Amino acid sequence: MKKTFNEKVFDLRTQKIRLIHEYKQFKLDISMIQKELNDPEIITPSDFPEVLIDESIDPSLIDSFEPIYHCDPMDLIFNPELSPLYKNAYFYEEPTHEEIIMQQMRIDKLKYRHMHLHETMLKKIKMFDENLFKLNKMRIDVKLEIIFLDLWATTLEEEMLVLYDFDLLEDDLSYNVHIKTGEQNDKAQQVIFYTKNSR
Repeated sequence: MKKTFNEKVFDLRTQKIRLIHEYKQFKLDISMIQKELNDPEIITPSDFPEVLIDESIDPSLIDSFEPIYHCDPMDLIFNPELSPLYKNAYFYEEPTHEEIIMQQMRIDKLKYRHMHLHETMLKKIKMFDENLFKLNKMRIDVKLEIIFLDLWATTLEEEMLVLYDFDLLEDDLSYNVHIKTGEQNDKAQQVIFYTKNSR
């Protein structure tokens, strides 16, 4: 059971490292969305849980995080300078009807992604917390089992000592009985001897 527990601790530590990396990516994605939307109402809730770095984890494993930058074809519409065709493009002073629709689609998409990222990260954090709770319960069970085994071993040791004491007492009693029996036999022999001689 202790071996299984140690394996689960290792798995949970690996899960925590992955969660920290995913949380860093989440923060990066959210900041980019908020920067583009520039809407003070689109924010991370103040009570949203944080993923903290565990002191028992090697910092080099955390520092190995490499952010992923998601490329969206719509970026080229709103940031045409990213496209090599930019120099040949013609720009209207006012956005066209199609551009307005696409801009709104982009905003809706970013809002949905913002919400979806929070929901996904929250699920991952809750899943980790549940696994941590289960592992903590398992740790208590393992500890109780070890204490029970220690108690059982102590009880056996006590029983062995009691049996040993009884063996010593029995040997002592047997020896005393042997001595007394010898003395009785001597007395009996003396009685027989004197009885024979008195005739």
